[in-house]
Amino acid sequence: MLKGTITSFIAFLALATPSAAVQFATPQNPIAGTKANITWTAGPQDFPFDIFLMGTDAFDLKGILGRSVDPALQTLEITWPNKGTNLYSIHLSARDPSWVDRTIGDSGFFNLLTA
Repeated sequence: MLKGTITSFIAFLALATPSAAVQFATPQNPIAGTKANITWTAGPQDFPFDIFLMGTDAFDLKGILGRSVDPALQTLEITWPNKGTNLYSIHLSARDPSWVDRTIGDSGFFNLLTA
């Protein structure tokens, strides 16, 4: 009896928890200080998200490129931050605005070079 109850509860949680998965196109050869379009694919269940520029470490925030971005847009014009130095092995990360530790999707790794 208990096994059936636990299985039913897990199935309920799976249905009740919306799954979101933003998939970014990995930027190709971006240059610091220039404008660019970030693009992604999203599904109908996706909700607004923040776009972070992250290093390889989970706490290595390099910049915030967008706040509460509408996933249906599937593109956002940004200006790459200019930190005065090259940034290696960075990636875009979609984060839940109400809980920034929750990652919704990432791009592949790329380098952001100064001009």
